[in-house]
Amino acid sequence: MLKAEIFDRFKNEKGEFKPSLYDDAKGLLQFYESSFLSIEGETILEMSWLLYASRPINLSYDVSTITSSEFSGIIRITVLPEPKFEAVLDRFSSCYPISGDAVFTKPFCLEYKWDKRGWGDLLMLAHPLHLHLLWSTDCSVTILEDFKYNSIDGELVGVVGDSWVLKSDPIAVTWHSIRGVKEESYSVIIEALVKDVDALNSSTISTTSSYFYGKLIARAARFALIAEEVCYPEVIPAIRQFLKDMIEPWMDGTFGANGFLYDPKWGGIMTKQGSLDPGADFGFGIYNDHHYHLGYFIYGIVVLAKIEDNIVDHTVEALLLNGLKVPLQMKFFIAVPFANVELDEVKKNPQKSNIAALKDEFWTKRE
Repeated sequence: MLKAEIFDRFKNEKGEFKPSLYDDAKGLLQFYESSFLSIEGETILEMSWLLYASRPINLSYDVSTITSSEFSGIIRITVLPEPKFEAVLDRFSSCYPISGDAVFTKPFCLEYKWDKRGWGDLLMLAHPLHLHLLWSTDCSVTILEDFKYNSIDGELVGVVGDSWVLKSDPIAVTWHSIRGVKEESYSVIIEALVKDVDALNSSTISTTSSYFYGKLIARAARFALIAEEVCYPEVIPAIRQFLKDMIEPWMDGTFGANGFLYDPKWGGIMTKQGSLDPGADFGFGIYNDHHYHLGYFIYGIVVLAKIEDNIVDHTVEALLLNGLKVPLQMKFFIAVPFANVELDEVKKNPQKSNIAALKDEFWTKRE
């Protein structure tokens, strides 16, 4: 790559913003393969930048704009936080990413893979969470600990490599609390549980939002597991009926105001409201936040499968298969008996997502 050092805007002694290097009235810059020109000046932001070009380029500028002659090639522009970083940027300037993908291939692992062009190794920036999760035994990346940029997410550190493996600590997925409940607390919990279960009434639910409706399902499902843990099965029949009454209409398309649809264009799930309004259900129709909405429903369904051994009226299988992008040639999810279907993975791992919730009024209320 060819290189030139550039600045945002420049000022002279009179406070006028103008180039400070040239006598040339047009301010013409020419970059050649054998050398580069450096424009020296002071910028309002006190930031200097480097421009890399894959072939010679002519730049002209006036007080407020920079223009170029016709150019076909690759241009890369980067801020230069410290002069010592220039050699690093020069070294990796010829390799650039054009796309990226997140791949889940191993338990509790996420691999970032970038499709790159040019030659040499790819230099990217990692924020603190990336660095915390980068697999220490992954020899395919090199962390440049002294190469840092400031950002709103903290210090961004240079990482060389087109494939990162982020590995989190294993999280036990269990039906009940990990630490258990002290027996002396059972009576207090049961008293509160009975009040909450007595208040369950599917006929009084007014929301048609897949998000808020799903939260009500997940909340009731949690009641059932709490009842199991404190050895109070008396409330489970009422919870079971509530879950069935709440879930079935969404699975068979009889809810009316909303429901799950198969999207044949993109091969995924959307809601009826989301198919008509991109802003409905928090953007569910444009594939936003599916892990929240569907997570609540799936959680409720697998708990129902746990407490109702012989029957679950509508299909978990359809929902899960669609989540795995198996085409379903149907408009609505129809009733599919699966009493004899083994759903070991579902029973073992009813919820695998550990994606952090956004901190606003909705996400901070998640159960």
